[in-house]
Amino acid sequence: MNEKIEAMKQSNNKDRQRVRKLQEKIKDREAKIQEMEQAELMDQVNSLSAKGFDVKKIISAIQDKDYGSLMSLIKTDGKGGTDTGSAPQI
Repeated sequence: MNEKIEAMKQSNNKDRQRVRKLQEKIKDREAKIQEMEQAELMDQVNSLSAKGFDVKKIISAIQDKDYGSLMSLIKTDGKGGTDTGSAPQI
């Protein structure tokens, strides 16, 4: 084969290898970002729980899109809540 064709094929193969490595790197970073975001959310949930908010009820109100209950739970300002245990670890 022509040397130019062979050189172009080799260059193309190297580029494909670089692309694969970059794709793997991106995938790993995205997983790490998701893990860090989840840890941050857990810290916030645990902080609310430590302040006396009923985290389970707040999460349930959010899931049910129950604005009235959510506002009621938030207005208690962490007083008088039940089940204020820390959120479970993921």
